[in-house]
Amino acid sequence: MRNTAIILAGGKGERAGFAVPKQFAELAGRTVIERTVDAFERHPMITGIVIVTIADCMDRMQTIVERNTWHKFAGLCSGGFTRFASANAGLMLCPAAEGNVLIHDGARPLVGQEVISRVITALEGSEAVITAVPSTDSLVMTDGGSVESYLDRSKVWRVQTPQGFRTSLLRSAYLEALRHSYFDATDDAMLIRRYFPDRHIAVVEGSESNIKLTYPGDMKRMEQILATQKQ
Repeated sequence: MRNTAIILAGGKGERAGFAVPKQFAELAGRTVIERTVDAFERHPMITGIVIVTIADCMDRMQTIVERNTWHKFAGLCSGGFTRFASANAGLMLCPAAEGNVLIHDGARPLVGQEVISRVITALEGSEAVITAVPSTDSLVMTDGGSVESYLDRSKVWRVQTPQGFRTSLLRSAYLEALRHSYFDATDDAMLIRRYFPDRHIAVVEGSESNIKLTYPGDMKRMEQILATQKQ
């Protein structure tokens, strides 16, 4: 079965404090988006890669694509105003036949090969899979000023990407989401949970090094991880 990766690279990097959109920030000699695509290009079970960016960055992203020799590159497009609209735009460039789609944040350049493998393997038995890591901190519900309740941290995991889906299920979820534009989601599995609550969503373990570039300190952590990996 084909496994196509859709990489969402539409961030602006405002919270990270970069002078350029964060996907174009340099990380140890390569841009963040290049490192992200490299990870999926290397994986033997990934058959295609689609990149989704914002309209203002299309020319810049095209230049990056042209200077690389990504044999699995399958297309580039601009996204929409919401996450699922952007991912849906990328899905339009995926093969029409049934397969698997892995959706990944372009700002997570250190995703490991083993994490990608876990998602693909889990898709052999599930139509939807998320990547997550268990919480090691105590967790509370709060109204912003006081504690309302404590959560059982053994049951709370922090969601990462990639998330994997059977293509037909994801297309159906996006169709429902576009019909109900008042509903927004911070990740794609939320759409499955909302519109197809009877479908099982499997969970596979991610990695603490699979950091999302959000704040200035995240880049330093990524550089340290890369330096350790090279030793």
